[in-house]
Amino acid sequence: MQQEIQHRLSQLEQEHDIHIFYACETGSRAWGFASTDSDYDVRFLYHRPLRDYLDLFPEDEHLNPPIEGLLDITGWDLRKTLRLIAKSNAALQERLQSPVLYRDMPEQVVELRALAAQFFSPRGGGFHYLNLAKTAYEPMKQTGNIKLKSFFYVLRSLLACHWIGTRQSMPPMTLEALREPLSDTNWNKELDELLALKAGVDEAFILPAGYDVLHDWITDMLYNAALHVPTLPVANADRRILTDYFLNWMKV
Repeated sequence: MQQEIQHRLSQLEQEHDIHIFYACETGSRAWGFASTDSDYDVRFLYHRPLRDYLDLFPEDEHLNPPIEGLLDITGWDLRKTLRLIAKSNAALQERLQSPVLYRDMPEQVVELRALAAQFFSPRGGGFHYLNLAKTAYEPMKQTGNIKLKSFFYVLRSLLACHWIGTRQSMPPMTLEALREPLSDTNWNKELDELLALKAGVDEAFILPAGYDVLHDWITDMLYNAALHVPTLPVANADRRILTDYFLNWMKV
């Protein structure tokens, strides 16, 4: 699969006359709780030749090739990437922190990560993860059942909320890093059991009965986060530095 991913990235560069300067894994394989049939969610960032940015009829700023088997690969243009940084886009912030890299241009990407941190909005990030948790937990409220995959989405999103609420900084991407500040809590044993279980089942597997300690923690966190997230601060950075970054990159 590694060879297939590299081959597909090179193909996209040739087909679209772009340079892919960063590519990473997102989703459960990067978060640390992949199932036996999890997709490879590859996300990349690219830029075009300078002339393309001056075109009166510019190309789309995203590429969404068809999914091929387990390979789900999409990309964003540099200019769109910088606008998303200005909006404190959580999906982009996660991609820039992925522990699984397929392409990496250290100097420029390190600067992008620093810019993302500078524009991070605790309130915006808090609402993003709180809404993810609510949506993923809805089947449990409606039917009493939830896919194990969705249950992990709830857990990870609420751990990210807790991180933002206590540190007011971008949460790390992996579940292991997110749970570390709460390593002494009484639900960690249940979580370890579920991690071992998820590694051996498919995406459709339903959460088994029990795990009451985790359920109670989720219920409390959903309530507390709904109260606390609206009080978090917002970002206050000068967007002109993003334009300067783009012009410097393109050597304008």
